[in-house]
Amino acid sequence: IILSAERLGITVTLATQMAFLITAVWWMIFTIPMLRNVKQKYYIEGKPSKIRESFSAL
Repeated sequence: IILSAERLGITVTLATQMAFLITAVWWMIFTIPMLRNVKQKYYIEGKPSKIRESFSAL
């Protein structure tokens, strides 16, 4: 889109915005079903932050 913006009759700025929008939509289309249907079975518990532990102790 960006490289052929002038042939399409649009500005490079508009073509860039359209490219970002198309990319965002593509990511949403493929990410939302994955987040809804894939469950994580194994994970590593996060270690508590030393700073947070210090403030909790106070």
